[in-house]
Amino acid sequence: MNNTMKKLGYTHSFVKSLKAVSECFVDIPIETIASLSGFSFRTIVHKDLCLSAMSVFDWSLLKQSAEDIGFEVALVTRLWNEEHLEVERREKAYSVIEKSKYPLIAWDLSIPEWELITGFDSKNSTYKGISVSGEDITFERSELGRREIPILFVMALKGYKKPDGALMKLMDLIVNHHEEKEAIALPDYREGFRAYDYWIDYMKTLDKDDFESRYYFETYTVMKSYAASYFSQLDNPEFDDFCGLLKHLSVLYGNMLKHRKDESFPNNKDIIIEYLKEAKTIEEKIYLEAKDLQASSV
Repeated sequence: MNNTMKKLGYTHSFVKSLKAVSECFVDIPIETIASLSGFSFRTIVHKDLCLSAMSVFDWSLLKQSAEDIGFEVALVTRLWNEEHLEVERREKAYSVIEKSKYPLIAWDLSIPEWELITGFDSKNSTYKGISVSGEDITFERSELGRREIPILFVMALKGYKKPDGALMKLMDLIVNHHEEKEAIALPDYREGFRAYDYWIDYMKTLDKDDFESRYYFETYTVMKSYAASYFSQLDNPEFDDFCGLLKHLSVLYGNMLKHRKDESFPNNKDIIIEYLKEAKTIEEKIYLEAKDLQASSV
């Protein structure tokens, strides 16, 4: 699992964590997990490109994402505005972790990302885990859900069964995302094709190298490539046009990342901005195609 977390690099941390734990049950390609979970199709942007955009959405979608892939899930959560649930949920989380036969997905064990819990040392009251970058970590049991972003989130995978109707569920998800039905922090964050307006505006004002835009381009490039790869492997003519749009978007992102990593950045930002404008157009077409596919299935 360390190697899985390392080699998947900028892959969304929930997706890579899900892939790592899933290997205890079944060998599912990362392209399938990234796509059927919906994360290859989510584009969330903060107006200042805050890195938090990758985790700002309705977290109830995480359980649904895992179930849509085919996993049976046990989940314990407590948000920062649910202090009245602290004791109850914490004890439940401890129980789920310490009874689990397999590693678990949890939030903010070493940094505010989804990472892995792999063991419990009852003598020292500590948990062992794997960080988002694939390093071994140890942390106090009492720290769970009480670190930098004080949200308790523990997910255990309990089994797997190949799902039914996964593609149509995915079309529903894509439509909801672009219609901003997953959002929780508008207007500072936007989602779907409208999110590109924030990204473009940010790039227009950028006058120095920055980690924020690098992180966005790295993460979304790999995530969009998973979607294109997954649908290119389907033998289903009904999705040919949809697949073509995903391939186009993946190529655009590859070009954007290439220019973002070029030593001339940000002097070449105008080229990137034009690619972002084109990506917005393609994402809107993906939304409309998903909406048509959704309607045709009724």
